[in-house]
Amino acid sequence: MIALIAFILAASITSATPAPVASAAAASPSPTPAPTATASASPGAPTAASLYAQAQLDAASGRNSAALDELQQATAMDPNDMDIVRLLGDVQYRLEHYTDAEATYKNVIAHEPNDRELHNKLGGVYVAEGRLDEAATQFRLSLPSQEGTIDLVQLYTDEGRLPELEAEDQLDLDRAPADDPVSRFELAYVLYAEKKYTESIEMYEQALDLKPSFWEARNGLGSDYGAVGRYQDAITQYKMGLELNPACYECWMNWGVELIAIDDDNGAIEKIQKSIQINPQFAIAYMNLGDAYDGLGDFQRAIELFQQALTYDPRAPEVFFNLGWEYYEHGMYSLAEAAYIKGLAIHPRDAQLHLALGYYYQNRQQYDQAIAEYKLAMEYDPTNDTAKQYLDQVEALVKKPSGGR
Repeated sequence: MIALIAFILAASITSATPAPVASAAAASPSPTPAPTATASASPGAPTAASLYAQAQLDAASGRNSAALDELQQATAMDPNDMDIVRLLGDVQYRLEHYTDAEATYKNVIAHEPNDRELHNKLGGVYVAEGRLDEAATQFRLSLPSQEGTIDLVQLYTDEGRLPELEAEDQLDLDRAPADDPVSRFELAYVLYAEKKYTESIEMYEQALDLKPSFWEARNGLGSDYGAVGRYQDAITQYKMGLELNPACYECWMNWGVELIAIDDDNGAIEKIQKSIQINPQFAIAYMNLGDAYDGLGDFQRAIELFQQALTYDPRAPEVFFNLGWEYYEHGMYSLAEAAYIKGLAIHPRDAQLHLALGYYYQNRQQYDQAIAEYKLAMEYDPTNDTAKQYLDQVEALVKKPSGGR
């Protein structure tokens, strides 16, 4: 299976931290009339605040349907409390109620038009709805937020247009002041996504030379080092990032990912759990935690954690890959195929999912389907040498004469 590095501190839909409980001082004024003496005499009657507090707990635990019911009641009582409405949009997204989520986020943006995180979340909804141009607009409105960067790269990846984004970011860098670290950071992230690790490392190093306190760049540089097998160097960068920002939950998780790579699964679990303590709704952390448990031989716990990850981000292709692989390894073949196919329905250009589905078909002796999937994997990721190797194997099997040795 694969463990996934998180590159930047994302506060987007896919890894949103729990919304803070609104204090009396911060709560928006409510147009709801004050309760009458008769109504207030009902002990234990739910209030908007109590429903919101319970919804936070339910959402953080993956009980999205329960949270949705509570938030709908809370917003009916106090429709101007934007903390409640924000969380409602998050839960609607996770339940794949995209039309409702779109309307909810637009409602919040009408009150808070300059909130970059909200524009990023609305962009995520548009991606789910297949409205990619509108998604790109929203992601750009969220810039220079770091979460907008990661989602914009994912969008261009899904469309097979990463070279275009690289050219755009290179132009932004050329136009930026000579001492601007952010343009270098954004270009470095695109280069990483294109597997141009040497160039990406150079960009991160330049950004850090200009701004040594740029902890996001420390995290990004660590991910590059991990990708080229420099695991201890990667861990050093995550440690430096945590010294700069102890709340960098991606740094903790990525540290765990590097420990998985060097077969220290127990150490990985400890680090990834620290990430989850900071952000209990960080979907990819649950996936990587499941990967560590799989390394210890606890496949049932691994499956539980992969499924939990999908309650926080129902569109993460890496989770579908790992879930399908876990099912396949333990003989649950129909579930494996279903996981891969669902992931590809969401991300049809994901080379890893095509590779995994091709491998499934190859071992089920469905060679025509395997060949088709391997070719798609190679089309969407020409650097995928594994797909080429497996394609050659299957084509040799197909051409082998019947009864031959």
